[in-house]
Amino acid sequence: MKALAQAHIEELDEKLKDLQAMKATLEHLVHCCHGDDRPDCPIIETLAADGAPLTPNGKASGHDTKAGLRSGRHLATRA
Repeated sequence: MKALAQAHIEELDEKLKDLQAMKATLEHLVHCCHGDDRPDCPIIETLAADGAPLTPNGKASGHDTKAGLRSGRHLATRA
């Protein structure tokens, strides 16, 4: 039973790590947002990336996976 509980703890630790990385990515996107009506919105572009995970430069990688933010994928700052 102890081994099973330890396995659950490790799984929760991984989920926490993923959530923290997703939060950091979203914080970065919010920082990149000018909050105006400009047509190129880094937040919308990232969330609408056709379900492809992000690469470090903020572009979709082309892999067909779930849509949304990917943990641990930080974007380059956009001007």
